[in-house]
Amino acid sequence: MASWVTPPAIAAYSASKSAAWGFTNALRIHLREQGTQVLGLHVGYMDTDMTAGLDLNKVNPAQVAAQTVDGIESGAEEVLADEVTRAVKRALSDDAGVYLTEPVL
Repeated sequence: MASWVTPPAIAAYSASKSAAWGFTNALRIHLREQGTQVLGLHVGYMDTDMTAGLDLNKVNPAQVAAQTVDGIESGAEEVLADEVTRAVKRALSDDAGVYLTEPVL
């Protein structure tokens, strides 16, 4: 979700994720003609060492991996691996915009 919104506490992290998302889209467009699939994976909080100290809902890495493989097999362009990410993506089209000041739980 940090690809699309920038909570102030993680501004630098969000900037790097936004750059990765933009680069993924550029690669997808550039490589599509030669038949190369480029899949963007979006996930909010995943249960990893990085998030071990956070008391938040987290998605299991095995579930993310399974969704990613399913996305590759189905020819998807992106995988939204958890409900938080899906909700943030849906909110992007909201006329009011998405402005977060706190982490999404």
